[in-house]
Amino acid sequence: ILLLPHYYLCAKELKWPAPMAVTVLVASLVMSTEWLVYHWQMIQCSEHIAFLYVLTWLFLRRGQDTRAGLCIGVAMTLKLYPGVMAIMLLVGRRWRAFSTASATYLAVAATMTMKYGFVAWLQFLQQEKPITESWLGSLQNASLSGLVTQTLAPFCGPDYCGTHVDVGKWRSTIVSVISIMLLTVAALLSRATLKRALDVDRSAIDLPFALFSVLSIFLNPFAWEHYYTVLVHPLFIIVTLLFCTCRTVYQRWSDEKCSTETLLLTSSFGVACVASWGVVYLALSRDIWSPGRYIDLFWH
Repeated sequence: ILLLPHYYLCAKELKWPAPMAVTVLVASLVMSTEWLVYHWQMIQCSEHIAFLYVLTWLFLRRGQDTRAGLCIGVAMTLKLYPGVMAIMLLVGRRWRAFSTASATYLAVAATMTMKYGFVAWLQFLQQEKPITESWLGSLQNASLSGLVTQTLAPFCGPDYCGTHVDVGKWRSTIVSVISIMLLTVAALLSRATLKRALDVDRSAIDLPFALFSVLSIFLNPFAWEHYYTVLVHPLFIIVTLLFCTCRTVYQRWSDEKCSTETLLLTSSFGVACVASWGVVYLALSRDIWSPGRYIDLFWH
């Protein structure tokens, strides 16, 4: 149910033509993918988080920081990776949004702790540790942790007869260093734009929001196929910004305010982006379960 308002709000807010038609087309395209079927089969909440991301973005665009922080706080209670978005709020000096997000998460955590006791946190960490170590090296795991683990020990996941190679110290160190570097670079690149979004143009939040949305997934210990639903919103933003840039450059070229070289460079960049999106679509729409089905057929 959330897929339809999710895509409609994106198309409507970014002023796409015929937002209802765009909603139907995008929703149909998403529903045709195997990863959404996987989302349903695993009874996951990635679309819930993706929708909360969109609401956060809408509220930030309207200067309603308290509501934006509330949405991020609720998302953090479902999974921890939306905490990266709280870092974006901190970098952007959205103090009210950051405080509300933190207070929302802490209020829910305190309520649950009072109900189940602090031992519940310890039990969760104890039960989660062997599962995490087992699945970090899975070929399905496209996160930074998964890529580092697969590089250090290519055959350490449950995809290969349940074998496991201990790469804990090296993996944790490398992942921590790269994560800090990526967040630092993202903060430096976004700082001026976030300041402009706070002081001058609220719509300037778009690109930093898309950047941190993608990072929130990539820096999570796991990035399964159902997380792809969170990437649709950043794709809306990037397509819009690319189209507006190309249109502006063409108008300037028509008015002889920029050179033909600038027009050609911008057009080439646009074509390269479209080609890369085609590759991404093929990657996201592939049937990742077909090898397993073939193996099952072989053995039976």
